[in-house]
Amino acid sequence: MPVGKWGLISDGGAGVRLIVAKADRRFSFRQMILERRFIRPVWAYVIGDAINRGLLPPIAGWWKITIVGPRRVTVDAGREAQQNRSDVEMGLKTLSDHYAELGADFGEEIERRAGDAKLILETAAKYGVPVDMLWKPTGSAVTSQSGFVKGT
Repeated sequence: MPVGKWGLISDGGAGVRLIVAKADRRFSFRQMILERRFIRPVWAYVIGDAINRGLLPPIAGWWKITIVGPRRVTVDAGREAQQNRSDVEMGLKTLSDHYAELGADFGEEIERRAGDAKLILETAAKYGVPVDMLWKPTGSAVTSQSGFVKGT
């Protein structure tokens, strides 16, 4: 059996999960330090300097930024993806938190989802087909009772 920093790694995977969880906590801590001590101060200096020089227009709240880190480390992506879906559905986790764990920005992802949904609805209406032939959402209904797009 391989030996890690924290002892034996069992064949069952529990030891690997323990090590990966500890590594993930360390990575998250380092990311937080990097964000607070480097990224935010450098952003404020560079953008503030550009505004002072007239290279950028002054925009209210320009110093308010959202930093999205890389995806979290995991051993069992399938199990964690299922748990994330469940946590979001149950209200235990926000969509913002879910997307942040994936290394994505919530605002950008929700814009993409809305654009995709609009395209699906428009295409179904254009060809007169039920929406669920193009997409079968498990959330709230987007079709009329007949299964066709409203307004067709």
